[in-house]
Amino acid sequence: MYLDKILWFLAWPAMIIASYYLSLWALKILDKQIKNDPLGEDTMP
Repeated sequence: MYLDKILWFLAWPAMIIASYYLSLWALKILDKQIKNDPLGEDTMP
C-alpha cells in the first residue's frame, strides 16, 4: 500500500520532466520547419 503511494509520488516529477522535454523537442522541430520554409508550405507532409 505504501509502495503504491511512493511510486505515484515518484511518477509525477518524471511525467512532468518527460512532457517538458517532449514539448521542447516539438518546438525545436516546428522551429526548424518554419526556418526551412518561411512561406508556410509543407516541405515534410
